[in-house]
Amino acid sequence: ERLLYKEQRRKQSSRNMAMKKPMYDNIEMYSPGGTLLCTVSVKKAEWYIRKELGKWRVKDNSITLLFEPKSLPSDGENNVYNQSHKKNICVVCGESEKFMRHYVVPYCYRQLFPTKYKEHISHDIVIVCPDCHLHCERSTQLRQKELENFLRQDPMTAQPSILDRDLRKIKSLALALYNKRDEIPHEKVEEYEDQIKAHFGLEQSSWLSKDLLWEATNMEVSISNPYYIPGPQLVISTLAN
Repeated sequence: ERLLYKEQRRKQSSRNMAMKKPMYDNIEMYSPGGTLLCTVSVKKAEWYIRKELGKWRVKDNSITLLFEPKSLPSDGENNVYNQSHKKNICVVCGESEKFMRHYVVPYCYRQLFPTKYKEHISHDIVIVCPDCHLHCERSTQLRQKELENFLRQDPMTAQPSILDRDLRKIKSLALALYNKRDEIPHEKVEEYEDQIKAHFGLEQSSWLSKDLLWEATNMEVSISNPYYIPGPQLVISTLAN
């Protein structure tokens, strides 16, 4: 029952994040010679107009550039994609009411790509409905974990931090003294205090203040792992090699 409730909450959260307007405006953009270059968003079209780099063709709601582009499209699958009108529907189930952007290549990977592979990647973004987006994200995370586990040869590189057992012991002793000193035998209290003093470099005869004890209870017991390699970095560096 709890799992069902959490599933419903996740779905509702995804629906709330759905895009408020269509992703594709399908504004056709032409060269001065009348060659169809690609389809763009209204925002992009208005940018060309505002910069006086293009003009509206009112009859078919498209724009014509006022300069000759460096190159014209040639035959090929990529140009077919760039020139075609895209439907604002989920690519998985066809839902047309609510949808979200889904990145085929996860952002955590893409941000590590060379610049030339991060620019002009509209084909890497597809539309999915909130429910399909949830399923896609789960599958993506599972696949990422599989890849990282397959490529990671040294288990020492898997964790960003390492538990310091000595620090954990001192923190545990401090917590015991701070919270339950009256329930601990006197000789144990002295033993615990001596170990805490030794940790902070104090003389055994010195007094252990409550402030220092409080500091010990709040110690961070994990240290940064110098050998840690994040999963995305591991995958991308392997591909690069």
